[in-house]
Amino acid sequence: MNKQMSFTSLEHAFRHELRDKLEKCEDTYDLELRFSRVVAEFMRQAMGGLVEVEDEDILLTHQEEPYFVLSPRLLGDPGFIDVNSSSDLSSILGRFAQKAHNDYLHMLKKDSGADQKIRNPQRG
Repeated sequence: MNKQMSFTSLEHAFRHELRDKLEKCEDTYDLELRFSRVVAEFMRQAMGGLVEVEDEDILLTHQEEPYFVLSPRLLGDPGFIDVNSSSDLSSILGRFAQKAHNDYLHMLKKDSGADQKIRNPQRG
């Protein structure tokens, strides 16, 4: 039986960084890029050099939970498979993606409201 690893303490440090980076996003494209950068860095630290992780290895998606997708290269890496199957890594990635997805939806709603105000200005 494999020893169960936990990255919860690392998650706490990166949760704040992710929140701070996402708050500074100007648009949804920027949000997706910052999500990938922060989460890839989290994964690099979690893997401790066992697996090479690039920013492009994790992407935010918006169709359905878990709201992220990992690259086929990463999913096929034996080191990643071992760590992922014996830790809370996938749960943490899901929580990060949920936060980014919520911010994404909020940004879309805010942009939609701004567009509506521009198209239908109220006269005073």
